[in-house]
Amino acid sequence: MADSRNSFGAAPFGRQVAGWAIDFAILLGVAAILTWVTHYRIADYLTSVPDLAQTGAWDVLGAHGDWGGAGKAFGRDVVDQVLSDVIEAFAALILIAGAYRFVSLAWKDRTAGQMLLDLRVGPRFEPERALDIRRSMVRATVSTVIDVGLYSVACIALLEGEFALSFVLWLAAVVVLLVNAVLLARGRSLSDRIAGTVVLPAGLYERSWAAAKDNAVVQRGIDRAQTGYVQAQQVTQAMRSTAAQLGDPAALQQLRESEQARQLLDRAQDAGRRGVAAARQAAASDASKQAQQAARKLGASALNAYNKRRPGGDEFENR
Repeated sequence: MADSRNSFGAAPFGRQVAGWAIDFAILLGVAAILTWVTHYRIADYLTSVPDLAQTGAWDVLGAHGDWGGAGKAFGRDVVDQVLSDVIEAFAALILIAGAYRFVSLAWKDRTAGQMLLDLRVGPRFEPERALDIRRSMVRATVSTVIDVGLYSVACIALLEGEFALSFVLWLAAVVVLLVNAVLLARGRSLSDRIAGTVVLPAGLYERSWAAAKDNAVVQRGIDRAQTGYVQAQQVTQAMRSTAAQLGDPAALQQLRESEQARQLLDRAQDAGRRGVAAARQAAASDASKQAQQAARKLGASALNAYNKRRPGGDEFENR
């Protein structure tokens, strides 16, 4: 049954590939350093060729006429020493790559490339736990074999003259690399499946970003509170100053005689005069007069009806 990426929360394929690429770039840097060291080892050995030639001359003199065999032996020694230096460089690359991965996983549960991509390696069924020594060793060994192990051994076989074995190892390296890429696209690489591990998002960057935002919000709140406190102090000081001025008769009189006070008083008086004029105009209008006449007629009618209905009303009216 195929694994589902969501069933174990594996990191995205792109991030895993990017982390692997960074680790591989580190190993390429190590390979470059080993190449430089090997070059100087070979150069230092070849500078001693005059001494070797002297040794070879004594071998020729003691060869009892077999000068060709003596020369071949001398050249073979030189070639063997150069090949030995190169093979040692490939072996050192394998050991350094394995040690780098093992120490990184056993110490921090992730390599440098995975750390930069905010990833970590954990047990598949208990991903929250740290890796133990056994899983770290197995995963580091398989990853090293896939990355540089098979290629390095193929080169060593080629230097030793084992052409068929070298071809088989190169072919195996390519096949394993392709199989690992397919499995990685499905969530877990070949090294993860053999070691029983899974590469997960560490979440360190997200937590750091959330903490930074929270700190920024808190700092803005503190700044606003300080600004509000300063403004409240300023308003309080202004109110105290105004109250002190109002409590002073001279200041109060000065306030009354100020230009703003006179303008307010003029506006109030003007509004009062306009209100009285509007009331008088409304009272003198035709509608007002008609209303007054109607009220008088209604009052006279009501009085007449009252006089007629009361006892002796007609006599009073006749009189």
